[in-house]
Amino acid sequence: MTWAVNPLLHEAVNEHGYRIVWAENKHGTWYNAYSPKGTHIEAGYNRDVVKLMCDKHWEKQQKSRAMRSARKAATEVA
Repeated sequence: MTWAVNPLLHEAVNEHGYRIVWAENKHGTWYNAYSPKGTHIEAGYNRDVVKLMCDKHWEKQQKSRAMRSARKAATEVA
């Protein structure tokens, strides 16, 4: 996924609506990741790990939607 970064707002957003915001503290830069619905996904000092957790969350949501669609289609045919 590609991320568009806005350093003035201290955030990055990808094409699926996932958002990473960051702030500085005494230990370094702290990142928080949120889903498009605003659900908190992950937090940490490693930005790559936080991005990876957003990717995993998106994949999990896609699989869940596909399973629900398949289940619905199976019950409509029967």
